Amino acid sequence: MTNPQQAGALPTKIGRYEIRAKLADGGMANIYVGRLSGPAGFEKLHAIKVIKPEFSRDQDFTNMFLDEARIAAKLSHPSIVQVLELGEDDAGTKSKRLFMAMELLFGESLWDVWFTARAKGQKIPVDIAAWIGARIAEGLHHAHEHATGGVKQNVIHRDVNPSNIFVTDDGQPKIIDFGLAKAKNRVTETGLGVIKGKLAYMAPEQTKSSRDIDHRIDIFALGVTLWEITVDKRLFKRVDNVSTLSAVAECKIPDPTSIAPDYSPALWDILKKALAKDRTQRYATAKDMADELDAFSRSRGRVVTASTVAGFMEEIFGAQRQRYQAWLDEIRSERPVPAAEESFRGPPSDVEDPAKFDDNAVIVGADVPSDSALKAGPVTDRNEDRPRLPADRTSGIRGYDKPAEPAKEPEEAPKLAPPKPAEVKEASRAWLWAVVILVVAIGTAWWATHRM
Repeated sequence: MTNPQQAGALPTKIGRYEIRAKLADGGMANIYVGRLSGPAGFEKLHAIKVIKPEFSRDQDFTNMFLDEARIAAKLSHPSIVQVLELGEDDAGTKSKRLFMAMELLFGESLWDVWFTARAKGQKIPVDIAAWIGARIAEGLHHAHEHATGGVKQNVIHRDVNPSNIFVTDDGQPKIIDFGLAKAKNRVTETGLGVIKGKLAYMAPEQTKSSRDIDHRIDIFALGVTLWEITVDKRLFKRVDNVSTLSAVAECKIPDPTSIAPDYSPALWDILKKALAKDRTQRYATAKDMADELDAFSRSRGRVVTASTVAGFMEEIFGAQRQRYQAWLDEIRSERPVPAAEESFRGPPSDVEDPAKFDDNAVIVGADVPSDSALKAGPVTDRNEDRPRLPADRTSGIRGYDKPAEPAKEPEEAPKLAPPKPAEVKEASRAWLWAVVILVVAIGTAWWATHRM
């Protein structure tokens, strides 16, 4: 068996899946294309997410991985990515590691759709944006209302944003990545003073408490997402985490009709309710929001369906379909598969790189949006367990996960200025006094000993 830890090497098999290509390389987990074969030429492709061997002994990460699989596997809805299997595989190593088999999605994240349309001088039509929002709201409602044995599980996604909404090539929106989801009977718990999720898509109440939240934070996050892709502007994102948290806590929502004169007041009314600072003023359920988004979409003069969205996807990404299809044919053949990096498709090179807006973080100790809050604990990037595509952001068949960040250049170590003469003089004086004190102490001890 090929050693999966060798640079550039693929494992030949994970569980019962023949590995055909790597989709993405994350900090703690990789995602592969796995082929499941059966009698009479049966075959099906899946996305296989597997913990890297070096992290398989990390109990915290393993628990988070288990939680993601357990929560997503219990949810069955057209707008939620399906987890098909949770298994263990030794992959030729001494210890077993967990993997998830999921449906393999072909398409782009809403984040990439937004920015690629922008690069082509277009915007996502508002009726399509509303229809996509309605389907995601229905998926969220299914998760929120999910019950096991008659007991509601209180599932909250906690990370709704454009990069966790996937639009397939055939026009089906999907919620992906339940890695941060909150639910009953989770193995991992969020500690006090820990904020999880993408800062610019959080609800105001999340800046005050990590415990006192409910499903309405997902409604708020979906509202932020729809405001941004329809106004074509970031809502809360600022130059740093402190400023972003302050903007979220303040929750001042600009009127889109004052930014874009042709913006629909009816859509603004929907988003205004979803983005209410007081959560009791928001939609009671995501289904209520979905119903109003659908009504608005129909009011624009055409009936939007998955076929309508697929047509828009073809318009935005169609020029790259031939390359995409060739790679898929290689996956399904018996020939060696070319490196995914060589055949991935993606936004045009002149697109403003959306990765620079990536603000996904866990802030430890930040219960209030202030300088002192951030000083209370470190800000750490939480994308390390998510797949990363090549640094040039080219992409091809994407699995279920969000687009990658480009590799960041290491920060140059600060250069220390030479000490000023006065500082040298002051330091020398301090050393002199230290020597004097030490000599006196030694002399005193010697005198006391000989006196006895």
